[in-house]
Amino acid sequence: ETELIVSYSTRVRLSEQANLRLGAGLNFNQVRLDGNNLTTEQASDPTVSEYIGGFANMSVLDFNVGLSLTHPNYYVSYGLQNVNQGKISSGDVFMESKPVVGIGQAGYRNRLSEALSISFNVLYRSQEDLPEHVEFNLKALFYDKIWVGGGHRVDYANSVQAGVVMGKLRFGYVYELPSLQSYLLPNSTHELMLSVSLFEGRTGMIW
Repeated sequence: ETELIVSYSTRVRLSEQANLRLGAGLNFNQVRLDGNNLTTEQASDPTVSEYIGGFANMSVLDFNVGLSLTHPNYYVSYGLQNVNQGKISSGDVFMESKPVVGIGQAGYRNRLSEALSISFNVLYRSQEDLPEHVEFNLKALFYDKIWVGGGHRVDYANSVQAGVVMGKLRFGYVYELPSLQSYLLPNSTHELMLSVSLFEGRTGMIW
């Protein structure tokens, strides 16, 4: 599966520090199905029989929209992906539709002293064919250089995080350990992150 998203956003200034931001995106999705790996519960299932033993390619064009309220110390946002539910498609159409995904986010950050800053954020994700997802993260940034934190994905996993800020370059590491009741995350995971800021701006604070 290959996905390309082209997006544009604009803002409306509400006060000296608060802004209302609006965004929209065009989402192009290319999916290749390997029929050699298909298994069926029913022999000669007509739904998948035409794809068994071969390959199929499907292209989907869809849209994303979002709205957010931003401030140097907080933000609240909500966005929708696959607004058109994958109804614009071509090629071998082996998926009738794509579920709409809703993502809500909120966060707060503040500098407690010259040496210490903190940030907290929460994410909510909903999709009709998957369980609802809620995630919390808390981070502490020391001397605008080193950050450590922890996170909790409700009913899924707990994580510890650490990273280094070096000017426009950021490096981070996350270790995530699934909870006992999780069935979508069977094993612990390691995640490495590297980001580069191309333009001038505030690079010290970590969301």
